[in-house]
Amino acid sequence: MNIATQINRSNNFDFLMLFLALIISLYFEFYKYVSPVLLPLLILLIGVHKTRYISSIGSKTGDISYGVYIYAFIIQQTLMYYFGLGTIRLMLANIVITCIFAYGSWHLIEKRMLTYKNLIK
Repeated sequence: MNIATQINRSNNFDFLMLFLALIISLYFEFYKYVSPVLLPLLILLIGVHKTRYISSIGSKTGDISYGVYIYAFIIQQTLMYYFGLGTIRLMLANIVITCIFAYGSWHLIEKRMLTYKNLIK
């Protein structure tokens, strides 16, 4: 058994134990005391868990992370200023528009600039 399989099984067991602890805490009504510790751990385990679908997103869309970082705040503030959207509508519109801008930025600018970076080395 290789190390990746061992880590994956360990993460599955840890995830199951944390999830059960949260369910038990809800049932016995002490959720508000354990949630500040258990929820972040559960979210981190979900974040580091590798699946085929999540691992292949970057190869299909490109690396949009920098574009999201650059455009999200500007788009959010623009939407709020001009349209005064409520929280949910603002969040949804911002996610969609930011992903479109980030996708375009990756394919039109960033990917091309990386070829120049490789030429310099």
